[in-house]
Amino acid sequence: MKRILVPMILAAIPALGGGFYVELGSPSGRSDPKAKGAVMLARLTGCHNPENGKLAAVAEGMVNGERRSIAIEPIALDSPGLYAIPKAWPNEGKWTVRLVGRHPSFDRPTSAVVRVEGDSFHRKDAKYVPGADGAQEAADMLR
Repeated sequence: MKRILVPMILAAIPALGGGFYVELGSPSGRSDPKAKGAVMLARLTGCHNPENGKLAAVAEGMVNGERRSIAIEPIALDSPGLYAIPKAWPNEGKWTVRLVGRHPSFDRPTSAVVRVEGDSFHRKDAKYVPGADGAQEAADMLR
């Protein structure tokens, strides 16, 4: 039993030592003028200087039965690792926003996928996907 348990514990230690994540927040009450008009905020967080990471964003939707993708340019705010996400999708159809963080200290991305409607996002329905780009979760939300 010890032969199995010790390697399993040792293998789990790096996973417990930290990570890299995307968090979602509301832009209301932000004094940074670059956040004006943003639908949501995204923060890169975790250990290993998360502010050194890069964030990419894509709106993925279904409009009249047709799949669409629209690149979104996250706006870096004054607080390191914090980004404003502007609206880049039309009001018609069903849409998600997929946020993908990449960091030079990690070989895999981390992501958050959230359903959006008009100028609002549904944080309670968000899916956080460490170690993947969230493409499958976005596709699942659009079904």
